[in-house]
Amino acid sequence: LFKASRDRWHASSAEDDRRSDSRRLISYGKLILLEHSNIPNALGSADMVAVAANVAAAGLETWERSQDEPTARSTWRLYGHLLDVHPRNQQFLRGRAILAASQGETSEAIRFWRILMTGTSTGSEAWFEARTRLLENMEQTDPAHVWNVLEQHQVLYPEWGPPPWGQRLRALALRLGSSHQG
Repeated sequence: LFKASRDRWHASSAEDDRRSDSRRLISYGKLILLEHSNIPNALGSADMVAVAANVAAAGLETWERSQDEPTARSTWRLYGHLLDVHPRNQQFLRGRAILAASQGETSEAIRFWRILMTGTSTGSEAWFEARTRLLENMEQTDPAHVWNVLEQHQVLYPEWGPPPWGQRLRALALRLGSSHQG
């Protein structure tokens, strides 16, 4: 059942309504993981890492669509376990970083977005996402620094970047701009 759910989920696109496929994938995947005494023990097997990675990806997508707090918390924890095993995996870092902010862990989100930004090619889609989310997370803690980075960014990237990251960077600059004028 897990494999069929995983295959159906992967065969559909993220734009499709795959909520029921996500729920099945998460449910069956968690049942497989719970056959072990705990998640860290389960992740000693490459097959179980793959199961957990699929469950986490489906959980992240579910949370992004629904903002469901229990899904966010359990998926955030699962990404933490996955990072214990694979600390530089970009998919796991990205998932944990996105969910960290929802868990009030802004400093963790900032740390992981920095890792992701430095680990990707400058100007790539992944780099723009990491830069955007990093600056958004820093907006409340260090707005002056974010403003300086955005001023430099606009010089280097007058169009701000590809959608949706360019629009989000521009919106961030507009929000911060009023406090840095005059």
